[in-house]
Amino acid sequence: MREDKSLLISYLEQQKMDDSLIHDVVEFREKYETAEEVRERVYIPDMPERKS
Repeated sequence: MREDKSLLISYLEQQKMDDSLIHDVVEFREKYETAEEVRERVYIPDMPERKS
């Protein structure tokens, strides 16, 4: 989870997301973890990096 959290924060920072929103996303994910038996149903889209 720790590595996932770091990757998530890094990705959102690269996307220039506001720090308060990043905090809210991390807080939400910590509160509502995805159950192991349904993890394979969570789709992780390929998103191009936003260029500044």
